[in-house]
Amino acid sequence: MNRVLRNSAWLLVERAIKVLLGIVVGLLVARHLGPEEYGRYSYVYAVTAFYAVLCSLGLDGIIVRELSLRTRAVGAVLGSALALQALGAAIILLAILVLASIGILADNVLSVPWLWAAFVIPFLPAAVMRCYNEANTNSRLSVIAASISAIFVGILKLLAVLSGATLSIFVYLIILEFAVTSALLVSFYLKRSLGGKINLTVDSTVIKSLLKDGWPAFIAGICVFMSMKVDLLMIPFLSNERELGVYAAAATLSELWVFLPTIIVGSAFPTISRLSAASSMQGRKGWIALYSVVIWLAIVCTTLLFLFAEQVVLTLFGDDYASAVICLQIHAFSGISIAIGLVWSRWLLLENRLQVVLIAQVFSAFLNVLLNYLWIPDSGAAGAAWATLVSYSLSTAIAILLYRRGTTLEYLYESLKVYELGAHLHFIFRSRAPLSNASKQ
Repeated sequence: MNRVLRNSAWLLVERAIKVLLGIVVGLLVARHLGPEEYGRYSYVYAVTAFYAVLCSLGLDGIIVRELSLRTRAVGAVLGSALALQALGAAIILLAILVLASIGILADNVLSVPWLWAAFVIPFLPAAVMRCYNEANTNSRLSVIAASISAIFVGILKLLAVLSGATLSIFVYLIILEFAVTSALLVSFYLKRSLGGKINLTVDSTVIKSLLKDGWPAFIAGICVFMSMKVDLLMIPFLSNERELGVYAAAATLSELWVFLPTIIVGSAFPTISRLSAASSMQGRKGWIALYSVVIWLAIVCTTLLFLFAEQVVLTLFGDDYASAVICLQIHAFSGISIAIGLVWSRWLLLENRLQVVLIAQVFSAFLNVLLNYLWIPDSGAAGAAWATLVSYSLSTAIAILLYRRGTTLEYLYESLKVYELGAHLHFIFRSRAPLSNASKQ
């Protein structure tokens, strides 16, 4: 079994655990809290996701790229990235304290979650260790850390449901999960570091390079959040928290399968990066194969969700969430655009054309915010679902036209040949690429 397949298997284990816990524990939490309280719970999650985007500084993909290509010392890349993200986390915390002290984050239903979620910020820089594992196509330690944390907190959530706990308890458990995962990632790294494998250093040259390459990804990351999660922040303001709970239920179901293409793309990217550097023909085959695998996976999952939306929603969430059925049927089709975007953005990352990604994401974010603003007041959760679908589809179409559209359209055309899917699967999961001879310190 090669490294891509083994790494994908480990990541699949992690996501399988989280999906299983999401179905068993998450649905019990949703039923226990009801649509309105579940909406508030989802709001906290959305705010933590926003903080994570800010703290990352757009460096995650850059870190993986640099470590995959081995153009710089590993310790310098990791140490510099960790220092930058720790500084970013400190600035965010300071900004929140200032906003709270001057009364902008007042003590009300929609402001308190921003303060609650701030407790996760000190734990966010530990994600650098996950990037290191991804770059080495060895996510075993990351999976173990995330899985232990998810299982531990999942058990606590189950006990909280059985004991009739209030919303605040479940919010504390969100914070605890971040804390446990980060502590385990750091402890695993320290164990390896003490063995003499890696020495972290902070290099001003590397910092400048990371900031130079990372700022477009940082802006793009904010825009991705605005494209994918801003609806969770806008619905309570433009409609009500019950509609947010309904929409969150539909979006959760719609995105359950997205971890699969994310794992495949993340695991295959280091190998395809090396293949592309060694041979343009091999790189072309790799990108076409990757497009084919994720697009056909998206088509199958989207079709199943559309056909069985009613049965899925009512069985898992109950009658209180019946209005989530139409939201799920609409939202599910955005998965095809997500799948294409996952591959397209990694291709441009390798081409060092992150400015093109930035333009596409800015357009998508602007369109999504605009459509949410126009449609949520009248249509509630369904309006947010339509805004997501339309903004994803249009932004993906425009993105394809922005850079080497002939190449992208060729890749997409070749990837849709279903009779070659077997060969593409074999290529993705069996291809090998030699590591660069560059420094591995």
